Amino acid sequence: MDALAVSGGMFGTARLFSAGLGYRDRHGLARALRRDGLPPLEELAAWVRMIRWVLHWEQDHTALCEIVLAEGMDVLGADLKNGLLSIDLARPEPERTVRAISIKERQ
Repeated sequence: MDALAVSGGMFGTARLFSAGLGYRDRHGLARALRRDGLPPLEELAAWVRMIRWVLHWEQDHTALCEIVLAEGMDVLGADLKNGLLSIDLARPEPERTVRAISIKERQ
């Protein structure tokens, strides 16, 4: 939990995050979380991000929408039921491109 809190809920890949915590692989971390009664890493990280956004809102009074969009999240949709707003978010995958770079030989 501390590592997720320090990272603000942003951890890169589960494999690297798990290795940084001393687990052999991401499955070892998943088993440890399940054994301790915690949700999967991705869900736990989402909660940490949400708490960080709310704290940011409390400190700066910045709209949560602005905070989320500033972090590069995409809003997929929203639902208002019984006075409770539910927002579906997604972090877009960075576009991977392969470039050819010409190398000139100098004498």
